[in-house]
Amino acid sequence: LTAEEEKSLAERLYYDGDIEAAKKLVLSHLRFVIHVARGYSGYGLPQADLIQEGNIGLMTALEEICTGANRVPTESIPDTLEYIVNRIRESMEFVIHEQQDDKILENRIVEKINFISSCMKDLAEEFGREATLDELVEFTKLEKSEIADIMELAKDALSVSNDEEEE
Repeated sequence: LTAEEEKSLAERLYYDGDIEAAKKLVLSHLRFVIHVARGYSGYGLPQADLIQEGNIGLMTALEEICTGANRVPTESIPDTLEYIVNRIRESMEFVIHEQQDDKILENRIVEKINFISSCMKDLAEEFGREATLDELVEFTKLEKSEIADIMELAKDALSVSNDEEEE
């Protein structure tokens, strides 16, 4: 689209809630979504996921413009178009941060599994038998429920990896 066509569609969408204008704006911004997704490559997410999130941001922005939700800027059409662009970026950034948070949590869980395993091994050597849960709690200074949860996660992870090996 030319800048004038984009402005005209945005006006039709903004002032009239024109669904056809919204569709044309979606189609015209799909390439932009792909362009932005390329800029976020290297963050550990597949391009397809980033594009999907960008498309969701695009659709959300257009819906918010149609309904007047979420304080869409009304000062000018360029502000409205900038709003669309920002929503696309925000959607991609949100999913990137969410994925990074998940990885941090996974790493913490793995560290605790390794810590508890090491403590269990040390106690087994010291006692000549497997340690009880209470002995493990006293040794690690962790909550009983936390140790039980971590051990359950470790057991589930092992059963999943064993199932995959059998296939």
